[in-house]
Amino acid sequence: FVEDPARALAEAFRVTKDRVFIGVWNRYSLHRWWRRAAHYFDPSPLDRARPCNLWQIRRYVCELVGDVPVAWRSVGQLSLYPGGALSWFERLGPVQHSPFGAFLGVLVIPAPRFRVRPLELPCSAERRPVAG
Repeated sequence: FVEDPARALAEAFRVTKDRVFIGVWNRYSLHRWWRRAAHYFDPSPLDRARPCNLWQIRRYVCELVGDVPVAWRSVGQLSLYPGGALSWFERLGPVQHSPFGAFLGVLVIPAPRFRVRPLELPCSAERRPVAG
């Protein structure tokens, strides 16, 4: 629902301490195509949304913060079925990793964590006796 997704992500990465979660309505979902057909009969706020896809989000992330850890899942592929009869199917790993779900959740860790050790500097100072 933002005018300029790249600018919104740049601001999120600028102010984050740890990680950024990006939630988008998926451009390639079956639900989106159904919603586009239905909006003529039943208008919805989703009609004004700017759908993205996983590859667009990854491109924005790489351009803004480089090659950083990214994890993602999708949900809502079978939300059109009444009563959630197939909700067990949506919890399966391969289904959640499908880039065609109605909603994509992308977790970005903009500052990779590196293991470090203390810096040891040689010191050539002479020892002085402690007055006591």
